[in-house]
Amino acid sequence: MNKVIDISEWQGRISDSTWSEIKKKVNGVIIRLGYRGYGTGELRLDSEFLNNLAACKRYGIPYGVYFFSQAITAAEGQEEVSLIAKHIDVKACELGVWCDSETSNNGKGRADVIGAAQRTTAVKAFINAVNARGGHGGLYCGFYWLRDNLIMNEFSNTPFWLACYMSA
Repeated sequence: MNKVIDISEWQGRISDSTWSEIKKKVNGVIIRLGYRGYGTGELRLDSEFLNNLAACKRYGIPYGVYFFSQAITAAEGQEEVSLIAKHIDVKACELGVWCDSETSNNGKGRADVIGAAQRTTAVKAFINAVNARGGHGGLYCGFYWLRDNLIMNEFSNTPFWLACYMSA
């Protein structure tokens, strides 16, 4: 079984000794590249992205990236991918480039107030923009989020990374 972890600034600065252990225990890492603010919609880079990317390269760990999206239009979905492409070649992400679609700010985030059709349009625009740049775009979300907040059959040819929380 392949073991892949995701990391972000929420794990803090990861030490070299920890990266050595990660290299031994996992087959890959998916790094949060950034996010769109749930209030203003401002695009931001994850404060540990560059460090985490450099460590994956240094230790030879296969990687992908994800972006916490709060896009409410197709143009915003594409804008998120433009930010990603400023910081990384999407073709170099062998584990893909993932649009993280989920609730934020206790359900009060800017994308929490739109309907499934509008959210589906924004997410599909993100994924299509990644694919158009030669990368492998996919959708990261929970199963119930997918079922209740997106139009599932619109993603029939899309890879999914479904969240499953458990202890290691």
